[in-house]
Amino acid sequence: MRYFIKILFPMFCLCLLSLYFLIRDADYLWLILTFFVWVLVSGLGIGCGFHRIYSHRCATNVQPWLDNILLFLGTLALQGSSITWVAVHRGYHHPHSDRYGDLHSPTHGIFHSILGWYFTTDPRTINNIYAQDLVRKRNHVFFHRHYVAILWLLGISLALIDTKVFLYGFCLPATISFFQDNLVNWFCHDPRFGGYAL
Repeated sequence: MRYFIKILFPMFCLCLLSLYFLIRDADYLWLILTFFVWVLVSGLGIGCGFHRIYSHRCATNVQPWLDNILLFLGTLALQGSSITWVAVHRGYHHPHSDRYGDLHSPTHGIFHSILGWYFTTDPRTINNIYAQDLVRKRNHVFFHRHYVAILWLLGISLALIDTKVFLYGFCLPATISFFQDNLVNWFCHDPRFGGYAL
């Protein structure tokens, strides 16, 4: 619940504000920035970084500069730090996929798999033993410990530079990425669409 109050609720409100201004001003060129950042955050940050490289260890010798870029981009998806994300994926999702113990399974309901599990799961109770390889990396520990501060400092810095860059280059793509990746929890794991037959 604390995570929702600190990060998600303010970001959702800012996303609605950005959509309001987008429709009111009909300034759709800003959608190019939104699309570009969304692809970077969701595709590279979460898809390549958090999921394939960190969770499944598909690449073990990632250059430090690339590791930091993927770590930063994945952080912008509003889904928690790399350590928490990987611990949930490795320790709670894969061993218990679509069964009891899977924190974001649609067997608990559609709302739960998309958003509700953020209310019922306290990130402090996630056992980081499932991400021991990341716990030993200083850059991942830094982003884990300062996750909320990093998001807010980036957001405030962008807002001071340009409100539209903040709204369309940060708030909107981050929120789209959050919902896109959490819709996967429902759509790809619901037995009616593509999940495991229970």
